[in-house]
Amino acid sequence: MSIISKTSGIYQITCIPTNKIYIGSSLCISDRVTLHRYDLRKQKHHNKYLQNAWNKYGADSFKFEILEECDADIRLEREQYWIDTKKPYNKSIGYNHKRLVTELNNNVKHYIATFPDGSEHIIYNMKKFCRDNNLCQPLVNKVLSGKHSQHKGFRFRHIGQTKSDWERSVAEKRRTGGGWKLGWIIMMPDGTEFFVKSVEKFAKENGLQPCSLREGAYGKNKKSKGISCRKSNMTKEEWEKMCLDQKKPLDTSKYWIINKPDGTQSVVYNLAKFCKENNLNLPMMHYVKKKEGREYKGYKCRRVIENNELRSV
Repeated sequence: MSIISKTSGIYQITCIPTNKIYIGSSLCISDRVTLHRYDLRKQKHHNKYLQNAWNKYGADSFKFEILEECDADIRLEREQYWIDTKKPYNKSIGYNHKRLVTELNNNVKHYIATFPDGSEHIIYNMKKFCRDNNLCQPLVNKVLSGKHSQHKGFRFRHIGQTKSDWERSVAEKRRTGGGWKLGWIIMMPDGTEFFVKSVEKFAKENGLQPCSLREGAYGKNKKSKGISCRKSNMTKEEWEKMCLDQKKPLDTSKYWIINKPDGTQSVVYNLAKFCKENNLNLPMMHYVKKKEGREYKGYKCRRVIENNELRSV
């Protein structure tokens, strides 16, 4: 039976001069056999015995055939049946390393590609596939992670991931804004709002700082000329709550309240600078702070205890 099947099943590679065999299985037999040929030609096949035989006898001395087509659910079970029957693990009979069938190595990444025409194929070498089909691998990786829905009509998912699981991951990324570029809501000082796709483009056209707009969108409540923005999948109430949650409390321990000789009060952040500007001795001001009721040149000072003290001064 020639290798033309795109379905799952069991295949056999035979070295005609020695009549030794290699048995394997795949979810897509034709793609797997193509990868075998590619690795053997490039001298990087994982089975060194099969590679040595290929190097010795040449490509024309090998025959690829299908032993059985079967459902993917029983593929490993049927592969074990053929290995038990033909015993390719015996060095005088075949090239298989192991007697028992194991699933694909978890460290080896395989993918399922959905072509623009709707057909699906298993991809064993993503780098080669992207090169052959003129695709950008970083964008393909974004499709795999659910950040993009497709790339040039191609869709990709991991081989252990169902189509519905992949679609759910895309929907979740779109809902949370973790992937798709949903756009932004610009909030003007007069309260009007409108949608833009690119913050950078809007900022450039209006002479604004895109960094400030983006920081505001993530809850840092920064504005550029009174203009702020938020993600388009977020309501204004959700954005305001996020800004409130991320707002850091003021560190009052760094502020001073100064009582001046004329009876007025002022808040000072840098006491040393204040003393220099008013011709005061800094150590004496610290002494006044420690001794309650004392004053220096008519000045008294103390640390701010609570935030409401700053607002009252």
